[in-house]
Amino acid sequence: MFNTVPWLHENSRFIAATRMKSSRLFLAALTSLLSGCVWRSGCQVVQTESHQLVTLKFDVYGAIPTMCGLTPHSTSETILKASGPGPCYSGRDISEDQRAHSKPLGGTMIIDHARNSVNVNLTYSTGQPYSMNGNYRITTTK
Repeated sequence: MFNTVPWLHENSRFIAATRMKSSRLFLAALTSLLSGCVWRSGCQVVQTESHQLVTLKFDVYGAIPTMCGLTPHSTSETILKASGPGPCYSGRDISEDQRAHSKPLGGTMIIDHARNSVNVNLTYSTGQPYSMNGNYRITTTK
């Protein structure tokens, strides 16, 4: 009595099976794209009598989605100029060297030459966290 439209019941099973297959395919594709990603971070510190220049670099390798498709490598780099001898700097002592119109920074940056590390914990005056926050290992150039 309730099964008056048998083709509707069979089509609904077909649609459900198709959706399940497509969602599994999507998850498999997403997992394979993201599982190959490797990232590396590092920094270089140039010390002078009046300031320290800290170059922060973040590299990502793998299948990285971009506006124009996939790319195998992406790099983000910024240079911070810290006024004074250090090793601890407040946000007001730090400026983004490459941006003339940079916003004032808050927070702290600690440069520990003994442990070859830099800890960046900065925020913009709007309260938004700085995009390159984190712990970095100082690398030497030859």
